[in-house]
Amino acid sequence: MKSTITPREQKAFEKLFSMKRNQPTESPVKRKSSSMDKNNSPNAIVKSAVTGHKRRERSTPEFPASLRPMAEEARVREQAARDARQGIADANHDGAIESMYDHTKAIMEAARTDFYLWKRLKEHVLDRAAALELDPMTTEYQQDAVKTWQRLQRRLEYALPTVSAAQKTSSDLTFMTANLPGLLLHFIDLMRTRFPASLLALNVLPSLKKLGPSVFALGASTALYNAHMRQLYEKYPLNVPAIVEVLTEMDREVYAFDDETLEIVEDVIAEGTRCREGHAGPALRVVYHADTMVRAGRHLLKWREVMQQRREEEALRVAREMYAEAEASGEMEDVGVHRRRPVQNDALGVRMLAGL
Repeated sequence: MKSTITPREQKAFEKLFSMKRNQPTESPVKRKSSSMDKNNSPNAIVKSAVTGHKRRERSTPEFPASLRPMAEEARVREQAARDARQGIADANHDGAIESMYDHTKAIMEAARTDFYLWKRLKEHVLDRAAALELDPMTTEYQQDAVKTWQRLQRRLEYALPTVSAAQKTSSDLTFMTANLPGLLLHFIDLMRTRFPASLLALNVLPSLKKLGPSVFALGASTALYNAHMRQLYEKYPLNVPAIVEVLTEMDREVYAFDDETLEIVEDVIAEGTRCREGHAGPALRVVYHADTMVRAGRHLLKWREVMQQRREEEALRVAREMYAEAEASGEMEDVGVHRRRPVQNDALGVRMLAGL
């Protein structure tokens, strides 16, 4: 391979290198030999580039034309075998994660009392999440959770067999990322069905917050907030301001409201209306006419309006996307639909799409 540098360009390079060498520095250092100057010359740089190109060319084996199809077939088979080995490893890993999930659920389901059910969730789920140390261990609660899991881990085999400490941590993180939200909801469901009088289900959300923002983000979800609100309203039906606080927190932490959230709010509003009108007795009528309950009721009405508005906006967005996709693919013309711009404020159509 010949150099493409012209004599004029080479002289310019030599001049630049000469200026660079003669440029004064703040703390000059003596060179051990003049070999560095030779290596930095334009000719040396060009020669190095040519040599490197030839070396790269030699690194790729050249087969005769008659053997190239066989070589390509061998390369494809080797890649397929490598992919198959990776697929088996991934399947084994996924199977182990699923096995751990089923085992953890079984541990909780074997609890005979609400206290032991909570204890097992704390030790096998929440403390395990804390042991990932995704957040600085700044509180005694976090430190105790990590120590509890470490003691439990010494007695029980949770990690994949024959793995390093780094792989074990990665396995725990994978397990928690995939299963922490589901395990928390499973615990609340067990509490609701087996121990309906227990208040321990209300501990899940506050305990998750104590483990730090990263662990909280790992386990919290709209479904968890809904389950917490449902439990809160069932156990303390007169604490309507607490429901308002949870809704405010959901919106602040950017957990989207869904149909179940709206259903809970509408249930609370309907019950409040019934009590204010005296259908639940004079005592509750007085309670619901108190200033605190009146303010909470107004906040609930505002939140319901916000949820309905967001549902309509989402339904309109989906309708516009569907219209745009159909128009782009030509489906509108194929079925003979008259082309027109989508309406901007078709309230009836939006409500029909939103299921209102």
